[in-house]
Amino acid sequence: MLFLLIGTLTWAYVSAVLDDMSPVIMWERWEGTIEHTFMTPVSRVVHLIGMSVFGVVHATIRTVLILACALPFFALDFPHSSWTAAAVVIAVGSLSLVGLGILTGILPMLYPERGEQMSFMVQALVLLVSGVYYGIDVLPGWLQACSRLAPTTYFLRGIRAAVIDGVGVGGQLFTLAILAVFGAVMIPVSLAAFSGAERWAKKTGRLKRLG
Repeated sequence: MLFLLIGTLTWAYVSAVLDDMSPVIMWERWEGTIEHTFMTPVSRVVHLIGMSVFGVVHATIRTVLILACALPFFALDFPHSSWTAAAVVIAVGSLSLVGLGILTGILPMLYPERGEQMSFMVQALVLLVSGVYYGIDVLPGWLQACSRLAPTTYFLRGIRAAVIDGVGVGGQLFTLAILAVFGAVMIPVSLAAFSGAERWAKKTGRLKRLG
Protein backbone atom coordinates (compact mmCIF):
# COMPACT_ATOMS: atom_id res chain seq x y z
CA MET A 1 0.00 0.00 0.00
CA LEU A 2 2.81 2.37 0.88
CA PHE A 3 4.55 1.53 -2.41
CA LEU A 4 1.41 2.49 -4.35
CA LEU A 5 0.72 5.58 -2.27
CA ILE A 6 4.23 6.94 -2.82
CA GLY A 7 3.95 6.21 -6.52
CA THR A 8 0.61 7.98 -6.76
CA LEU A 9 1.76 11.02 -4.80
CA THR A 10 5.00 11.24 -6.74
CA TRP A 11 3.17 11.09 -10.02
CA ALA A 12 0.76 13.77 -8.78
CA TYR A 13 3.81 15.95 -8.14
CA VAL A 14 5.47 15.15 -11.47
CA SER A 15 2.32 15.66 -13.54
CA ALA A 16 1.59 18.98 -11.80
CA VAL A 17 5.07 20.29 -12.66
CA LEU A 18 4.68 19.22 -16.29
CA ASP A 19 1.10 20.49 -16.55
CA ASP A 20 2.12 23.97 -15.44
CA MET A 21 4.25 24.25 -18.57
CA SER A 22 2.53 22.66 -21.55
CA PRO A 23 -1.16 23.56 -20.96
CA VAL A 24 -0.18 27.15 -20.09
CA ILE A 25 1.21 27.57 -23.61
CA MET A 26 -2.02 26.12 -24.98
CA TRP A 27 -4.18 28.42 -22.85
CA GLU A 28 -2.25 31.48 -23.98
CA ARG A 29 -2.67 30.43 -27.60
CA TRP A 30 -6.39 29.92 -26.99
CA GLU A 31 -6.76 33.36 -25.42
CA GLY A 32 -4.62 35.00 -28.10
CA THR A 33 -2.03 36.34 -25.62
CA ILE A 34 0.98 34.18 -26.48
CA GLU A 35 2.44 36.73 -28.92
CA HIS A 36 2.14 39.46 -26.30
CA THR A 37 3.86 37.24 -23.73
CA PHE A 38 6.76 36.58 -26.07
CA MET A 39 7.07 40.32 -26.81
CA THR A 40 7.50 41.35 -23.16
CA PRO A 41 10.95 42.76 -22.26
CA VAL A 42 11.87 39.72 -20.18
CA SER A 43 14.48 37.19 -21.19
CA ARG A 44 13.13 33.78 -22.10
CA VAL A 45 15.30 32.17 -19.42
CA VAL A 46 13.74 34.32 -16.68
CA HIS A 47 10.26 33.68 -18.10
CA LEU A 48 10.63 29.90 -18.23
CA ILE A 49 12.41 29.57 -14.90
CA GLY A 50 9.70 31.70 -13.29
CA MET A 51 7.02 29.41 -14.70
CA SER A 52 8.99 26.40 -13.49
CA VAL A 53 9.35 27.77 -9.95
CA PHE A 54 5.60 28.35 -9.83
CA GLY A 55 5.06 24.80 -11.11
CA VAL A 56 7.25 23.30 -8.39
CA VAL A 57 5.58 25.34 -5.63
CA HIS A 58 2.11 24.52 -6.95
CA ALA A 59 3.00 20.81 -7.27
CA THR A 60 4.34 20.73 -3.72
CA ILE A 61 1.22 22.31 -2.21
CA ARG A 62 -1.05 20.08 -4.31
CA THR A 63 0.78 16.90 -3.32
CA VAL A 64 0.78 17.79 0.38
CA LEU A 65 -2.98 18.39 0.23
CA ILE A 66 -3.55 15.05 -1.49
CA LEU A 67 -1.42 13.32 1.16
CA ALA A 68 -3.36 15.03 3.96
CA CYS A 69 -6.65 13.85 2.42
CA ALA A 70 -5.37 10.29 1.86
CA LEU A 71 -3.78 9.56 5.25
CA PRO A 72 -7.06 9.27 7.25
CA PHE A 73 -8.20 6.45 4.95
CA PHE A 74 -5.12 4.25 5.34
CA ALA A 75 -3.46 2.70 8.38
CA LEU A 76 0.11 3.74 7.65
CA ASP A 77 3.11 4.50 9.79
CA PHE A 78 6.61 5.60 8.91
CA PRO A 79 8.87 4.26 11.65
CA HIS A 80 12.08 4.25 9.64
CA SER A 81 11.45 6.97 7.09
CA SER A 82 14.17 9.50 6.34
CA TRP A 83 12.25 12.63 5.48
CA THR A 84 15.43 14.64 5.07
CA ALA A 85 16.63 12.27 2.36
CA ALA A 86 13.21 12.37 0.69
CA ALA A 87 13.29 16.18 0.67
CA VAL A 88 16.79 16.21 -0.84
CA VAL A 89 15.73 13.76 -3.56
CA ILE A 90 12.70 15.90 -4.39
CA ALA A 91 14.80 19.09 -4.50
CA VAL A 92 17.48 17.61 -6.77
CA GLY A 93 15.04 15.60 -8.87
CA SER A 94 12.84 18.62 -9.52
CA LEU A 95 15.61 20.13 -11.65
CA SER A 96 15.22 17.39 -14.25
CA LEU A 97 11.43 17.74 -14.09
CA VAL A 98 11.79 21.42 -14.89
CA GLY A 99 13.86 20.53 -17.96
CA LEU A 100 11.31 17.94 -19.04
CA GLY A 101 8.45 20.40 -18.52
CA ILE A 102 10.11 23.04 -20.69
CA LEU A 103 10.70 20.47 -23.43
CA THR A 104 7.04 19.38 -23.42
CA GLY A 105 6.03 23.05 -23.54
CA ILE A 106 7.54 23.22 -27.03
CA LEU A 107 4.91 20.86 -28.46
CA PRO A 108 1.77 23.05 -28.10
CA MET A 109 3.78 26.03 -29.33
CA LEU A 110 4.74 24.31 -32.59
CA TYR A 111 1.63 22.21 -33.14
CA PRO A 112 -1.51 24.29 -32.46
CA GLU A 113 -4.03 21.48 -32.84
CA ARG A 114 -2.10 18.44 -31.62
CA GLY A 115 0.57 19.82 -29.31
CA GLU A 116 -1.31 19.43 -26.03
CA GLN A 117 -2.25 15.84 -26.83
CA MET A 118 1.36 15.13 -27.78
CA SER A 119 2.54 16.46 -24.43
CA PHE A 120 0.07 14.15 -22.68
CA MET A 121 1.51 11.26 -24.68
CA VAL A 122 4.96 12.15 -23.38
CA GLN A 123 3.58 12.05 -19.84
CA ALA A 124 1.98 8.67 -20.55
CA LEU A 125 5.29 7.25 -21.78
CA VAL A 126 7.07 8.55 -18.68
CA LEU A 127 4.33 7.04 -16.50
CA LEU A 128 4.73 3.70 -18.28
CA VAL A 129 8.48 3.30 -17.79
CA SER A 130 9.05 4.97 -14.41
CA GLY A 131 7.55 2.31 -12.14
CA VAL A 132 4.85 4.47 -10.61
CA TYR A 133 2.43 1.61 -9.86
CA TYR A 134 4.77 -1.35 -10.27
CA GLY A 135 8.47 -2.15 -10.13
CA ILE A 136 10.29 -1.67 -13.41
CA ASP A 137 11.59 -5.25 -13.14
CA VAL A 138 8.19 -6.50 -14.40
CA LEU A 139 8.59 -4.61 -17.68
CA PRO A 140 9.96 -6.20 -20.85
CA GLY A 141 13.71 -5.88 -21.25
CA TRP A 142 13.56 -3.10 -23.83
CA LEU A 143 11.22 -1.04 -21.64
CA GLN A 144 13.53 -1.56 -18.66
CA ALA A 145 16.30 -0.06 -20.79
CA CYS A 146 14.03 2.89 -21.61
CA SER A 147 13.24 3.37 -17.92
CA ARG A 148 16.89 4.08 -17.21
CA LEU A 149 16.66 7.08 -19.54
CA ALA A 150 13.80 8.65 -17.56
CA PRO A 151 14.75 10.86 -14.58
CA THR A 152 11.44 10.00 -12.92
CA THR A 153 12.66 6.41 -12.48
CA TYR A 154 15.46 7.57 -10.18
CA PHE A 155 13.19 10.19 -8.62
CA LEU A 156 10.75 7.48 -7.54
CA ARG A 157 13.52 5.11 -6.51
CA GLY A 158 15.05 7.71 -4.23
CA ILE A 159 11.79 8.71 -2.57
CA ARG A 160 10.74 5.10 -1.98
CA ALA A 161 14.16 4.23 -0.56
CA ALA A 162 13.94 7.17 1.85
CA VAL A 163 10.34 6.68 2.99
CA ILE A 164 9.98 2.86 2.91
CA ASP A 165 13.51 1.71 3.70
CA GLY A 166 14.77 4.72 5.64
CA VAL A 167 17.84 5.18 3.45
CA GLY A 168 19.52 8.46 4.37
CA VAL A 169 21.20 11.02 2.18
CA GLY A 170 24.54 9.24 2.43
CA GLY A 171 23.04 6.04 1.05
CA GLN A 172 21.50 7.82 -1.91
CA LEU A 173 24.53 9.59 -3.31
CA PHE A 174 24.46 7.55 -6.51
CA THR A 175 20.76 8.30 -7.14
CA LEU A 176 21.29 11.97 -6.31
CA ALA A 177 24.27 12.14 -8.65
CA ILE A 178 22.19 10.70 -11.52
CA LEU A 179 19.37 13.17 -10.86
CA ALA A 180 21.85 16.04 -10.69
CA VAL A 181 23.34 15.04 -14.05
CA PHE A 182 19.87 14.84 -15.58
CA GLY A 183 19.09 18.34 -14.27
CA ALA A 184 22.43 19.81 -15.35
CA VAL A 185 21.94 18.49 -18.88
CA MET A 186 18.19 18.89 -19.38
CA ILE A 187 17.73 22.48 -18.17
CA PRO A 188 20.20 24.17 -20.56
CA VAL A 189 19.21 21.85 -23.41
CA SER A 190 15.51 22.54 -22.87
CA LEU A 191 16.06 26.31 -22.64
CA ALA A 192 18.05 26.30 -25.88
CA ALA A 193 15.48 24.08 -27.59
CA PHE A 194 12.58 26.30 -26.47
CA SER A 195 14.32 29.45 -27.70
CA GLY A 196 15.05 27.84 -31.06
CA ALA A 197 11.47 26.59 -31.37
CA GLU A 198 10.16 30.03 -30.47
CA ARG A 199 12.20 31.70 -33.22
CA TRP A 200 11.00 29.14 -35.75
CA ALA A 201 7.37 29.52 -34.64
CA LYS A 202 7.58 33.30 -35.08
CA LYS A 203 9.06 32.97 -38.56
CA THR A 204 6.44 30.47 -39.69
CA GLY A 205 3.45 32.21 -38.09
CA ARG A 206 2.57 29.42 -35.69
CA LEU A 207 1.69 31.72 -32.80
CA LYS A 208 -1.71 32.65 -34.14
CA ARG A 209 -4.74 32.43 -31.88
CA LEU A 210 -6.35 29.00 -31.68
CA GLY A 211 -10.12 28.74 -31.19
